[in-house]
Amino acid sequence: MQRIRFFLSLWLIIIFAVVVALSRKVAMPIYMYRYETVVFNGQRALDDAIEQLNMGPRTPNSNAHTVFQKWLQVKIIEAGWRVTLQTGMFQGHPINNIIAHNSNEPPRIIIAAHYDSRLFSDNDPDPNLRSNPVPGANDGASGVAALLELARTYLTNPNQFGWYSLMQKTTVIFQGGNGFWDHDILFRSSKQNLRLSFSLI
Repeated sequence: MQRIRFFLSLWLIIIFAVVVALSRKVAMPIYMYRYETVVFNGQRALDDAIEQLNMGPRTPNSNAHTVFQKWLQVKIIEAGWRVTLQTGMFQGHPINNIIAHNSNEPPRIIIAAHYDSRLFSDNDPDPNLRSNPVPGANDGASGVAALLELARTYLTNPNQFGWYSLMQKTTVIFQGGNGFWDHDILFRSSKQNLRLSFSLI
């Protein structure tokens, strides 16, 4: 019995030694993956936000609103994307969604932001300013700026994101000066699987 244990132990030691020796001589494959580093230019996005604010409040149907829509379409085309306009009406008010896309395939992911400014600063600490329109810096301009920079950033890899949309909120004014804001009234029926909305950045 002791001999059997001795020989079994000896064989195990020999097998282990052979495995160790072979592992030193046989080169193990090394798998290396190269990931392209994509840099989001925060300063350029900030500049885009400032440029929007310089237009003034982009309240629906205002001159600044029209100027912004033209500016945005130029920016999208300069970024190498195509532009599609989606228009409609909601309770008598025109709605204009500006859609940027780099593929004719149906969108897998839609990244969205609203671009217009609210008509009233109803949350302003100063009651005297609450009747003024909201400048729309972090609620509007920041989301648009982030999406524009994403469009530029991912231009080198168009399969990452197929579409993104700059959505205008529908604005309906009721009695008492209260604003009713219905987000994405035109896109609601599209039933997309995944949508990301940039706001208050």
